[in-house]
Amino acid sequence: MDTEILIELYNLNSKIDRVIWLFIGVFVVLIVQVAFRLHDGWKVRSNDVFRNKMENFYNSGDFSVVVTGCDLKLSKHPNDSWSYWWKGKAHYKLGEYNESEEAFNKLALIDPSWYRNVTPWIEHIRTITHPENSTETESQPQDQGNSPSTGPVV
Repeated sequence: MDTEILIELYNLNSKIDRVIWLFIGVFVVLIVQVAFRLHDGWKVRSNDVFRNKMENFYNSGDFSVVVTGCDLKLSKHPNDSWSYWWKGKAHYKLGEYNESEEAFNKLALIDPSWYRNVTPWIEHIRTITHPENSTETESQPQDQGNSPSTGPVV
């Protein structure tokens, strides 16, 4: 009789151990999910802050600051679309048309959803750098102010 009770207690203890390990596993999975969500939220917020700062510098006419800021961001995140967007616009305003076209072409290459946004800029730059092909005299592409903060036109 005592042996049977001991065996039952041992089996019960084994089951409790399994349940405890199961709870620990679920808890670890939940912690990992929360950590990923926090990281993603921080990343989105960081990108919003960068984009807003570049827009503010651009609107205040600090184009060289925009280029420098974008170069710094691109040194850490070489495929950052918004950096190429602001870099291209700032180079354009500085009269550095080849660098501007290069930034816009790179943007269209790494993120094709920006193609509709950058095409007017690239075409306008080509009319400036190759005036024999155009009669356009605008200061920047028509209807191409600052890009909407929601992202590229798709």
